[in-house]
Amino acid sequence: IVTGSFGYVHMQNYGLQESVGSVEASSSQIVCVKFITRKRWFLAGSSDGFVHVYEYENKMEKITSFKAHNLGVRSLAIHPTQPYVLSGSRARIRLWDWDWKCIRTFEEHWGYVCGVTFNPEDPNSFVSFTDSLKDHTIQVWSLDSTKYKYSLSGHSHNVRCLDFFTCDSRKYLVTGSLDKTAKVCYFFEM
Repeated sequence: IVTGSFGYVHMQNYGLQESVGSVEASSSQIVCVKFITRKRWFLAGSSDGFVHVYEYENKMEKITSFKAHNLGVRSLAIHPTQPYVLSGSRARIRLWDWDWKCIRTFEEHWGYVCGVTFNPEDPNSFVSFTDSLKDHTIQVWSLDSTKYKYSLSGHSHNVRCLDFFTCDSRKYLVTGSLDKTAKVCYFFEM
């Protein structure tokens, strides 16, 4: 398990219930942390707009840091099969390769992008949500276009989390909101 707090990233061995170590990744707040298990890396997004990349197999050693956004990084998602990472910040999402070059910028319309998640069944698509007071929808995107394909609605307040899951061979999207509800929808591509 890897977590972030203040400028530090903390790693624990879940099976042994013990600390593996901590590293000061940034002088700014760490907002999100994700593993790239194929590379034995973790990424830490910070409130100053940087993504910090660390190797974790032997010790937590910094590989690089790069400026991903002018404002803070609010969310990260790791592609399930390709060498891609999504980062979300104010009003935009960026797609990075593992050489940390920006491949594409996806323009949002409202607020901070607080969550991005790749679709595990269709690795060419992903979903996102913002913290906008005007819009409480989920946007569905394709990696091939800078504009979202369509929106999913249903919450009366800000969405705070989302994820995909499969049950009986059907794919679903579950969302949680500040309206104190969770919504589950059968997810299919249009």
